[in-house]
Formats: sequence, C-alpha cells, structure tokens
Amino acid sequence: MRVRIIGDATANDIMRWWYAERVGEEFEVEQCPRFAKYWRTKEEVVWTNNGGHTAHILKSDCELIDGTLSHGTYEVTKLISEG
Repeated sequence: MRVRIIGDATANDIMRWWYAERVGEEFEVEQCPRFAKYWRTKEEVVWTNNGGHTAHILKSDCELIDGTLSHGTYEVTKLISEG
C-alpha cells in the first residue's frame, strides 16, 4: 500500500516527525503491528542512538493513494466491476 505525506500534526520547533519536511512524498507502508494509528514504512529507515529501524507515519498525516481503504487494523481493497 502507498501513502502520500500531507502534513505533520505535531510540527513545532522542539519535536518534529522525520517526514515533516517531506510533504508530498510517497512511501510504501504496512499496518504497524503494535499501534493502529501508525503505518510502518517498508523501506524508509530512521537512525537513532539504538540503530536503524523502520519509520512510522501517523495515519492522520498521510493519505492513501493506491485505491486501498483503511479501517482500524485491517484493509479493504476497492473492487472495480466491469460492465
């Protein structure tokens, strides 16, 4: 599933998400297994003192762009019928 960053709800001078300056960029994501309010990136890595780890994106800071709808912790793919 792909998402596009549309903002950073927590943006301020003290704390910012890693994607705060990346509005408009797209990322391949999956549901975070621990927290329903986050997507987890499949390729983007954030480096901390503890090493690298997959980056999280708040669902409210992005939009789905691949025709997939999210509801809680599961996904429903839109069906397009011919005819």
